[in-house]
Amino acid sequence: MRSVLLSRVVEIVSSGAVVLGLVFVGLELRHANRLAESESVNSLNGMIVELNMSKYAAPASKNLWADYYSGGLEAGTGLAPSDREILVNNFFSWMTLYEAAWKYHDTGILGDEEFVGYIEGACDELSLGEFNREVWAESKRLFTPGYVDQVETTCAALFRGE
Repeated sequence: MRSVLLSRVVEIVSSGAVVLGLVFVGLELRHANRLAESESVNSLNGMIVELNMSKYAAPASKNLWADYYSGGLEAGTGLAPSDREILVNNFFSWMTLYEAAWKYHDTGILGDEEFVGYIEGACDELSLGEFNREVWAESKRLFTPGYVDQVETTCAALFRGE
């Protein structure tokens, strides 16, 4: 009788220990996920700062950035080859950054609230004029298919010409 009672007590204590262990693992996973989210946002935002600063170091023609951001470049016509290269590299860098954000979101590291600003940033890049949509059409095959679908779904109005 005593051994049955002792074995029941051991089983209950063991079950409790397993449950507590699972609760602890769950808490640790939640903490690790929050940490990964914070690190990904910090990394992406650091890249944004670097991209914004690096454009001023490029040997661009006078008013290139003003024309670019005002939408004054129509499909890249009349651009010097060096200016076109600068703008293509700038656009590709931004879209690569947004692809990284998409991947963080796709794997569950970034939630919907954190991701929305990045995917809208991709739409903003595409809205700067026909030049960017032309470069997107030429280079989108270099990106992850799921990311391309996300961009073209989210930014659908730009591709319909609205």
